[in-house]
Amino acid sequence: MSESGETRRDKSHLEVARGAGIASAGVLWEIGIRLASILLVPRILGAANYGIFGFAMRVAEIGRRVSSAGLYDGVMRYVAIHESRKDWARLRGAIFFASKIILGLGLLLALVILLFAPWIAVNSFQGGSGGGAGPEEIEGVIRAVAIAAPLVAFLTLLVRALRGMKRVGAATAVFSIFLPTARLALVLGLFALGFGMIGVAWAVVVSSFAACLLAIRALHQAIPLWGKDTPAIVEKKEFLSFSIPLVGVDIFSFLALNADFFILAWYASQEDAGIYNAVIRLMLILTLPLTLVQTLLTPMSASLSGEGRLDELRSLYRTATRWIFTSMVPIVLVVLLFSDVFLGVVGADYMEGGDSLALLAATLLLAGFANPAGYAVTMSGRSGITLLNSVLCFLTTVGVALWLIPEFGIFGAAGARAASLLVNNALTLVQGKWILGLNPFSLALLKPALAGILACAAGWWALDSGWLEQRPLDALMGSVAVAGIFLGALLAMGLGAEDKEVIAAARQTIRRRLGGRKP
Repeated sequence: MSESGETRRDKSHLEVARGAGIASAGVLWEIGIRLASILLVPRILGAANYGIFGFAMRVAEIGRRVSSAGLYDGVMRYVAIHESRKDWARLRGAIFFASKIILGLGLLLALVILLFAPWIAVNSFQGGSGGGAGPEEIEGVIRAVAIAAPLVAFLTLLVRALRGMKRVGAATAVFSIFLPTARLALVLGLFALGFGMIGVAWAVVVSSFAACLLAIRALHQAIPLWGKDTPAIVEKKEFLSFSIPLVGVDIFSFLALNADFFILAWYASQEDAGIYNAVIRLMLILTLPLTLVQTLLTPMSASLSGEGRLDELRSLYRTATRWIFTSMVPIVLVVLLFSDVFLGVVGADYMEGGDSLALLAATLLLAGFANPAGYAVTMSGRSGITLLNSVLCFLTTVGVALWLIPEFGIFGAAGARAASLLVNNALTLVQGKWILGLNPFSLALLKPALAGILACAAGWWALDSGWLEQRPLDALMGSVAVAGIFLGALLAMGLGAEDKEVIAAARQTIRRRLGGRKP
């Protein structure tokens, strides 16, 4: 690689690290809020009502996905490309064009959900209520979250635009800090005032609307959206040719990740759905660290592939996947060792989902390699291939769910989701190698792998020998010990050159902000 190419590559991986560092504060805050939410909301609602709430949110999410028209990745791709070229008119045009489509479709689909809310409420949960709400209250919850669907769709578009412009701080402040905090505060407040399930649903509406206002303000500060001298050029044909296949991608991806829940809700009770909803919510918390690297990796993939800098993209991909894998290993190990305890903290009624949580957590190790490859393939313009992957994953989820759920219930639903994730991971790894020459595997991965094996062996021995038991305090001590052993082993084997560069850059930034001087 030439000297200029090497310089650009160095800037690329350092830029990803800076973006991840900025996002880390927000992600850590979001993890804390979501942990508080998973500890409080399921308890105050109960397993049955928590299942109803999860079901209603997924119905609304269908509306959000359809109304997005596949434009999220399209906006991120073209915003990133136009931002790198300083083409502000086309950048505004992409945002305006996508906003009109999403808001129009979102309102239309919200009306459809409102119309069918009575039918949905009556025909769900054939396995029984399990002590939850009746059809009338379910209908009211569905109607409330249907109104939130276009708001959340528009908010997601605005946040993707901010990330495409590499305004990670603003995107993180709105989506990872304000939105979950406001939502939890409103949920607890309205429930305490006696509004019950309806109050919980309207908390989603109000918090989403407020977050939209903040996101619009942040985007306008990044690039003036209105006023004098703010032209907007819309290249509809090019934009839609990339985005239209992503309509199917967005819909089928959502269905692939939620068909298991809907099929479980059909066969099982509200209580079973609530337990599985808690498992999925915990999984969302576990996957948040992935966003620390992927926050900037996605738009940078679009920029590098759009400029034909594939060698730099391949190098950046190897570095990013190694960071993701390293960060996920101790998290997955802790969940595998103490999954029952984590569900027990949510509530005694939820412990039945421990095995399901452990199964799904194990898939995260492969997802760390595959997800960045999938994003890179999509950002390179191969949206048709991404659509094919989504359809295959959806068919896998449905087929395995119909096979396993009637017999195994919650664990069968987890098996269906795991099968779909594995199919998607395998496809994206092969396609990333075939289309872009992306290869995540290197000798550098041996260090976190060996450190993980050592930490896992120590944790397993402590449980088997009776030093630790499946109790909250023991799980906390065991988690700290496993993480400490992993980190110690990793440091003992030595850091790579790029890791040292990132740490050095972070130290310089901290010293500069604290007003210190270099020694």
